[in-house]
Amino acid sequence: QIIKADKLQPWEVYPEVGWNPHTNSVDPNAVVLGEERIERNGNQVEIWMTAVRSHFTPEHVAIQQGDHVIWHITNVERAYD
Repeated sequence: QIIKADKLQPWEVYPEVGWNPHTNSVDPNAVVLGEERIERNGNQVEIWMTAVRSHFTPEHVAIQQGDHVIWHITNVERAYD
């Protein structure tokens, strides 16, 4: 063991919903509950989805073969494990 675990002081949950650990800030594409949506522009489909445990909203997404899909999934779960 290189360092004792009690010295690390890790986060138990991220500071805010939509937190991006690579930038240490809220991601601009983060979704909050109630603002989920699907946008189609030609063959490009962009989905903004929330996840709470094993439930994803929107539940159904219709795409076609050949579509370019961009999927933003934000985990809005705030419970401690």
